[in-house]
Amino acid sequence: MDTKIENALKDENIVNIMNKAASSFRNQLNQDELDTCKLNALWKAFLNHDKKKAAKFTTYLYNGVRIECIREVKFNKRTHSQLHSNISDNKDPFFGVDLSDELENCPNKDLINDRMKSYTIKEIAEKQGCNRETIRRKIKKSVNHMAKRLK
Repeated sequence: MDTKIENALKDENIVNIMNKAASSFRNQLNQDELDTCKLNALWKAFLNHDKKKAAKFTTYLYNGVRIECIREVKFNKRTHSQLHSNISDNKDPFFGVDLSDELENCPNKDLINDRMKSYTIKEIAEKQGCNRETIRRKIKKSVNHMAKRLK
């Protein structure tokens, strides 16, 4: 398998197809993530492509690269929670004080605290006795409100 992948990476047509498939994700993923997606797709294409089916190997590879990139974008969105993306990276010593003051003044501070303690939305909803969508909306509203006040 390693020699197949090495030979494929030397083939200019295969490399061009992988680059073309990944090109639309350049604004969303860094180069290392794109390279990982391309290699994963190439490896999966060698494992799963069936020569008996109508799709060419290159078509299968192109679609595989796009799927891998989409998965990576979705993974990145899931790992960067909205709460943390709204907080600035400033080295301001008073920023933590401002954040804790805003949290104390927040009407849904118990929800935010539970979320910061890594409780799932489902767990918080069970604790509060309501559905998940209600909790998700309350948390989103509270985070947006705090983010606006901290700017």
